[in-house]
Amino acid sequence: MQFAIPDNQISKQERLICYYTLPRLLHPFTVGLLIAYMLCVAEALGALVFGMITDQPAWTSVGAWSLGGIIVLGLAAFTARALLNDWRRRRALALARKAPHTLDDSDAPDLFAGHVLLSKPRPSSAPETVAQEIGTNRCYSAKALKGHSRWHIFYPEANRVFDLATVRVHGSYLFATRFLDLFEGEQKKARIALRKKLRGLRTRIDLCSPEAMEYQVCDGCIRHNGRLVGRVYALRNRLYLDVESSHLNPGLVTCFLICW
Repeated sequence: MQFAIPDNQISKQERLICYYTLPRLLHPFTVGLLIAYMLCVAEALGALVFGMITDQPAWTSVGAWSLGGIIVLGLAAFTARALLNDWRRRRALALARKAPHTLDDSDAPDLFAGHVLLSKPRPSSAPETVAQEIGTNRCYSAKALKGHSRWHIFYPEANRVFDLATVRVHGSYLFATRFLDLFEGEQKKARIALRKKLRGLRTRIDLCSPEAMEYQVCDGCIRHNGRLVGRVYALRNRLYLDVESSHLNPGLVTCFLICW
């Protein structure tokens, strides 16, 4: 029997699955494998072009058949991997929904003690985005200004207000790096770098005060000094920021509200 869980809620089992199980079950294609595939495509295309330029039918035929076969096999492999990952994810979450009260009544230690869980709707294209801290009445919000190039970030702690602005963009559209600065008044709090990679968005957060700290966010993993301190994951129509409370900071909250 599966229990219906509202879209804006997450059970303890689902949280465990999203934080600990799914990252080990799902296997995206690695960058190395993608590069190897592209090299095979380039080699087959080179043989085809060489045969056409030198008027050698054998090279043209081999290149054409190789290119077609590689493309078909690649599409099949990518599709199969995506379907397998989707099936594994759905199956794991379905198992979690079958017994939503098991962990509530057990004496097992709380694996999320010392964690903070923020939730926001997705996708969010509204000029103002609001994230709620699960289990409390604390809310964080971001309001876009000047065509989504500047934002006000509202922090519930002492009603703090931060300003975020795009500083510059480097690189091409496909692999651009976007730099943003976060200020509280006249004091710079963080520099955020958003880099587009083959496997998606990679984020680097450099905190300036009260002490210098660096965070790397890639594939939903939040790391500080190489240690996993949190994750970002999606469930139904919500996006979640699940991070150790000691590492919750304006830089991470800003990225969660605006960038992810």
